[in-house]
Amino acid sequence: MKVTERKPLILSYEPHLNSPRLILAWERIGYVGIRSISYLKDKLAAREFGILEPCNFYNMEIPVKEGIIELPESRQGKFYYWENTNGADLIFYAGGREPPKKRYEYASLILEAAERLGVRELYTVCAIASPGFKKDDPKVYGVVNDASLNHTLEEYQVIPLESVGLTRVSFYENRGALKVVQYPMPEKKMSLTSMNALLLSLAKERKLPGVYLLAEISPYALNISNPGSSRAVLQVLTNMLNITLDLTGMSS
Repeated sequence: MKVTERKPLILSYEPHLNSPRLILAWERIGYVGIRSISYLKDKLAAREFGILEPCNFYNMEIPVKEGIIELPESRQGKFYYWENTNGADLIFYAGGREPPKKRYEYASLILEAAERLGVRELYTVCAIASPGFKKDDPKVYGVVNDASLNHTLEEYQVIPLESVGLTRVSFYENRGALKVVQYPMPEKKMSLTSMNALLLSLAKERKLPGVYLLAEISPYALNISNPGSSRAVLQVLTNMLNITLDLTGMSS
């Protein structure tokens, strides 16, 4: 019997959009990225039009409750679009957790959809842990995949990631308290392992420019929501996109 392979990328239709920008995020540290773009797409009433099925990108965990096998947690990534009457339209990709398997193929499928839809630029959002984090004034860092976009970081007062370097942060218990130790990483050895970075690297091969924004969060807040940091990075993103949006709902 011939088995038909299931295609992971499913677009129910392909909207005709005006010079669209693609905004992406996953459920990574501090939930900053996914919270930011989810707030933005909901406020703009963006419409869902496609999915990226989990297929072979995840190790599926099947829950069992009271002896009964339940449905697994949904790992679908979803595409949305919004038509802007005053400028470039927007496409959103809201992923779940980053896929642990076949990441290159996963990212390539997203870029395939971007090319089919005529995307002009990419914007992806995440967070970076910093022991110097200040709750009332979280910084926003950035890195780009094309030198021509460096002026964009300057214009919107985004701190270049390479100008501060990266630190590897380790945690350990000391008399019941969680302690943080920083290990500086030399600039020449700086590297990023996130799906955000992989996507922009592959986009560079396709001559598709992109910006990666990272909001500062506390190293002690990696697994909880960080509304202040989400608001800070979303303020920068909406300014870049020339969109006016009420961000008071990001405070809680």
